[in-house]
Amino acid sequence: MALTGIQFRPQPQTETIAQGPDDVLKRVNEMANRWAADRRIVSLARKITRPARSQLERAYLIWRWVHMNIRGTNDPLVYEGGTFRRKEVIRNPLQIIAQGSGDCDEHTTLALTLLRAVGLKAVPVLAGVNGQIRHIYSIVILPNGRKVIVDTTAPYFNWSKYAPIQPLTEGLQTEDVEGILDWLKGIGGKIGRGLKTVSKWAGKVSRGSQKVSDVSASLADVFSSLNEVQTQMEQFRQAQKIQTAGTIANVILNMIILTRL
Repeated sequence: MALTGIQFRPQPQTETIAQGPDDVLKRVNEMANRWAADRRIVSLARKITRPARSQLERAYLIWRWVHMNIRGTNDPLVYEGGTFRRKEVIRNPLQIIAQGSGDCDEHTTLALTLLRAVGLKAVPVLAGVNGQIRHIYSIVILPNGRKVIVDTTAPYFNWSKYAPIQPLTEGLQTEDVEGILDWLKGIGGKIGRGLKTVSKWAGKVSRGSQKVSDVSASLADVFSSLNEVQTQMEQFRQAQKIQTAGTIANVILNMIILTRL
């Protein structure tokens, strides 16, 4: 379902300013809770998921709609304290829809709100690389316990280039929390094994580089020896030329002497 034909009147600026990743996580969750029961949001979420026959399909249809209709942007750049920085602004879902754009915080806010509006159990999660937080998206917990990534800025459903770091588990059952933590631990183990493999290959490359260095040094010695041989050959040729010239001179001198006798 495209955005065309869905009209929302301009909304009052009920945006919120976040301070740091943990505050972003908290405010995204609160914004989604506040707006998930809004009749306009519920109506839109039901229209989007009407063809779905399972919770997984609902999650997919919401991911696709947000991914296709909300353009990715950055937070506004502001000048404060003698330097430029990004102002972490999180708008409400209707503002995001009306604007048709948003950064990862607002993508997550809208997707999370729509997911909850059709009864899906979902939480926002901070994500990044090597423990450095760079992103946020939602995780849907299906009835069978399966965890599905809903990153509407990513090109694929149930996929993100950033690994989850910290989930917000507020409002979930104990088994849900334990399931998410086990899932994160499993992903962390896979990442750890991947890094170990990379380290192993890096060691092989390093040893290979050392071998290449040793061969290069040997080749340098060979070239140096060849240069010495070439120099010696040249000296030998010069000596041979001198010796030949001396022999010819002696023959001519003897011929002169013989003609005078």
